[in-house]
Amino acid sequence: NVVKQDPEMLERVQWTVLKRHNRTIEKVLRSYGNEPSRLLDISRNCLVFRNMTHLTNCLGIIVTDGNVHVERLKNRMSPTYDSSETGGYRDVCINLRVVN
Repeated sequence: NVVKQDPEMLERVQWTVLKRHNRTIEKVLRSYGNEPSRLLDISRNCLVFRNMTHLTNCLGIIVTDGNVHVERLKNRMSPTYDSSETGGYRDVCINLRVVN
């Protein structure tokens, strides 16, 4: 709701499309042994934060939201992450499910 009411923020939103139906079926059959519950990346979205405080605040909101179940979290911002494997790229990746 905050984004919808802020023209500057809304202008920066890039809504994504869902994974193609054929690709979803292919992945379930090939990679997940015909178990669709293992499919985690039907919709991909990206949030960009101005600083680490904003990132950690958002993560806190997500993980404490009763309507969200975090399936997996990859913290490639961690000092223990070897960024040479990704050419120096760092991010935090969350696979989540909306449960209500």
